[in-house]
Amino acid sequence: MCDESKGSTFRTIPKAAEYMREKDPDCAITENAIRQAVRENKIPCRKVGVKSIVSIEEVGRYFEGSIADTTDDDYDDRKMGEFF
Repeated sequence: MCDESKGSTFRTIPKAAEYMREKDPDCAITENAIRQAVRENKIPCRKVGVKSIVSIEEVGRYFEGSIADTTDDDYDDRKMGEFF
């Protein structure tokens, strides 16, 4: 269960893209763009079964350009643990 009271909102990748379009109908963020960023470790995610779960806030920060390059060795899946 996602606890929005902690300030994080989690969605599957398709729902994250849909959420972004609802907030801004002219938004150009697509499912494929989010998936690409996840594959490149630019946006952290968790696998739940076969689905990838991402934080809406992280998606927004990445596409705003405020997330630093996360490909260094200090960045790993454990950072998402603080959200769960």
